[in-house]
Amino acid sequence: MNERRIPWYISILSATLLILLFVLCIFFVREYRHAQQVREINSYRTVVNTIRRTHPLTLFEVGVIEPWMTFRYINTLFNLPQDYLRTTLSISEKKYPNIAIGKYARNKKINAVIFERSVKARVEEYLRSSIQLSQ
Repeated sequence: MNERRIPWYISILSATLLILLFVLCIFFVREYRHAQQVREINSYRTVVNTIRRTHPLTLFEVGVIEPWMTFRYINTLFNLPQDYLRTTLSISEKKYPNIAIGKYARNKKINAVIFERSVKARVEEYLRSSIQLSQ
């Protein structure tokens, strides 16, 4: 029986190409997922911007607050006074209001979800008080 042996360099080349193909597949899957997330965030921002352009958001729309939003953006969306969140949340950050609430929570080592809830609660509090004052 006459067996033909594959040269060692072809085996190494084949293995290297398979590993490269595997790494490229992983890279493309990650990039695809990232692109989906970016598309989702952009469509969400478009909806929020459309709503914001037509009127300030109301008490029932506080749920749109997300960690990527800056304090300035939230103030604008809900027509809050510039320093309302700074005062009620005791924020001493120099970058206020131009810092995202998620980044602020990370910088202060606060749980981001809990901090987001407290921002939503303060916004609700303000909107409830402004409704009561207008009645």
